[in-house]
Amino acid sequence: MKISIAMATFNGAKYLQEQLDSILKQELQPDELVVSDDCSTDDTLNILRDFSLKAPFKVIIKENTENLGYGGNFNRALLMTSGDLVFLSDQDDVWFPEKIKVVTETAANDTRNLVFMNDTEIVRENLQGTGLTSLKQIASIRASESKFVLGCSAAIKREFLNFALPIPESCRGHDSWLIGLATGLDRRRIIRQPLQLYRRHDRTTSNALIGRTRKASMVRSLSAPLCFRANKDLTKQLEIYLTLLEEMATLSKRNFSQTSIAGFDDDLRRLVLSKTEEAEIIKTRIFIRKSQWISRVINGWKAYRAGIYYHERFNGFRSFLADIKN
Repeated sequence: MKISIAMATFNGAKYLQEQLDSILKQELQPDELVVSDDCSTDDTLNILRDFSLKAPFKVIIKENTENLGYGGNFNRALLMTSGDLVFLSDQDDVWFPEKIKVVTETAANDTRNLVFMNDTEIVRENLQGTGLTSLKQIASIRASESKFVLGCSAAIKREFLNFALPIPESCRGHDSWLIGLATGLDRRRIIRQPLQLYRRHDRTTSNALIGRTRKASMVRSLSAPLCFRANKDLTKQLEIYLTLLEEMATLSKRNFSQTSIAGFDDDLRRLVLSKTEEAEIIKTRIFIRKSQWISRVINGWKAYRAGIYYHERFNGFRSFLADIKN
């Protein structure tokens, strides 16, 4: 099995060397590292070039001529890979020596699943441990593991990339697209062993509750909808997510003749149907949030009684409160 690593970089010089060094220490080495750099102005490219001279595997560095953003940058890196199994790598984490070996062996022996995700140890900027992992944070707030959408912990089979790429330009996050698809198709497998350090710092792209350096709790989760700061951008987030769902709902129109995965057609039909239904629910929430206060309360209560807030993507009464509080 040929192994690729797809890395996206942008002004990552402060932490990049530690991640590259952890790749060098892998018990099972990759065949190639493909890096897409999004117009870095620091020492990122020099670090990458120096690394390419000493790496025992092929290193491909692509310098973007214009800024593509987080998702677009990963999309470019992924499109340049050639491996049968492609690992996604951020520029600021640290992988455990056994990561590639454990995930590759798991994927090689699993004929059904297409995306593989390992748990991560959450650490502070200086790599100081917190005693937390991503999956522990999810369990602490009793959330669905569908919320475990962490691209840096994912490895993806080529057959799935042939279907899923390119990532639509409207999708800001590559992980929301790729992991969301795999989860919707029921083709994702979670490896519960932590296989990397997930570094959190002031420039970290994601600020999800389950990735924070203090233990997530039901109390903080319950109070989040009542916090203006946490709630003020929710309408925009729902609109972005609606675009993602609408993109997923059109997937049946894609040409996936290269995909010869058993049962994939049936899985795709179920995915398209579920995402179309979910999109209608999101539209209802957006309508409620944009209504006047009295209408928000009345329509929100009707929606709550109809059960839409208990969809697996939402948080029941907490989501209802977030909408009427808007």
